[in-house]
Amino acid sequence: MKGSILHTGGSTMATVKALSPDEVLAARKEATPNDVFEVFNELITQNFNGSHVYVGQDDVIARLEKRGHSRSEIFANH
Repeated sequence: MKGSILHTGGSTMATVKALSPDEVLAARKEATPNDVFEVFNELITQNFNGSHVYVGQDDVIARLEKRGHSRSEIFANH
């Protein structure tokens, strides 16, 4: 995020503030496509053995690629 700096009588005040934890979560949620959540939910459901689940990165990538996401996009954005 970019902001401007206000100059007021010799002091400088930033107009941008650090994100709160809630704001970080909200921004992260908005930036993550539904496909990512859907793929993880599918793999969790399919691989759950009653007490734990393993979701492999290769499985996630393969499913996201089938949905039209490129490998470079996946690693750059998600």
